[in-house]
Amino acid sequence: MGLPRVQMDGRLTADPELRFTPGGFAVANFTVAGNDRKKKQGSDSEWEDGPTTFLRCSVWLEQAENVAESLRKGDNVLVTGRLTQHEYDDKEGNKRTAFEVQVETIGPSLRWRATPHGSQRRTERVQEPTGDAWASVPRIPPATVAGPDSVPQQAVQPPQPPVQQPNQPAWAGQPPAYDEPPF
Repeated sequence: MGLPRVQMDGRLTADPELRFTPGGFAVANFTVAGNDRKKKQGSDSEWEDGPTTFLRCSVWLEQAENVAESLRKGDNVLVTGRLTQHEYDDKEGNKRTAFEVQVETIGPSLRWRATPHGSQRRTERVQEPTGDAWASVPRIPPATVAGPDSVPQQAVQPPQPPVQQPNQPAWAGQPPAYDEPPF
């Protein structure tokens, strides 16, 4: 039987702490706080927050470095992982139990707002020229892309046949277009 799998959303209570083991493996630790909201009894418009649950999380290897680089205190996150339980003795010698999530996947939640961290990197990215024709396609920042209603409509004129002078072949004055694809 495996460890219980959990899925949660909440906010980071602090920036993720990135450390490295003596063997060179990256580990990031952070806490996610979440609570339920429900309507107040007898009210149609007032809401109340339930008790807050804090879960300590850890993520390893390259994903740990990505988390430390990408997420900040207060960010809404979605986390899936395995719930583990640790028992320890506190300073007074009392037995305590702590729960921790070994993170499998984590990402920003876009439910309430866009994450500013990823969008900054996307617009700052500069593409070096290469021999690939598709790699040199200009990138338009998302903020400057207009909607379909704001694009001016232009009339498309069908191609006109060339004007043929009497007693001349249709291709006269122009080389044949053999380099054009047949479709």
